[in-house]
Amino acid sequence: MEEGFQHEAKKSFAIGACMYKKAYREFKSAAMYAERLPKTPENQHLLATLYANCGLIQMKRENYRTCITDCDKALAIEVASAFVSSSHSLAIRRCSIERRGRWRA
Repeated sequence: MEEGFQHEAKKSFAIGACMYKKAYREFKSAAMYAERLPKTPENQHLLATLYANCGLIQMKRENYRTCITDCDKALAIEVASAFVSSSHSLAIRRCSIERRGRWRA
């Protein structure tokens, strides 16, 4: 189920700024389904990536507090999961860059 939401979100994001709101809703829906999956490293990595994508969209929409909230969720999931050995995780890299950006909440 989350694959469908994730696919729609990627399509909406690729269209551009006019579709960011829809993409955010789709990524959040996918994250809700992913949270119900068994807590395997792969599923936790998927969940962290979905939250990182939500953070990216919020950054582009200049909703920085929401961006930080989503990035913090992604980082917490990555750090808590067995997938931490991958410090090059997409979620960790994306959120670290966003957190060090020129803006502060």
